[in-house]
Amino acid sequence: MSPGARAHARAPKPRGRLFRAFERAVLGFGMTIVAFFIERRLIKAIKKGHVEAAPRTAAGGPDPEGVLPPGEGQLSASAHQVGHQPHG
Repeated sequence: MSPGARAHARAPKPRGRLFRAFERAVLGFGMTIVAFFIERRLIKAIKKGHVEAAPRTAAGGPDPEGVLPPGEGQLSASAHQVGHQPHG
């Protein structure tokens, strides 16, 4: 490898605090614009009636079978219902 080519293969230079603040401001502004347009489209769709509620939510009550889904950290079936499963 020639000495000139080696000079361009340096480790990236650490960025300063001002650069990071500017970068975050630009990214934050861009995300705000994207969120604005997404919310605008969602509100339009809701007003037209093209959006329906999710099929099952926490506030939606029981499932069609009448059984509430298990809470976080709870098992949905006992070990006797599942049976033996070999380790893979």
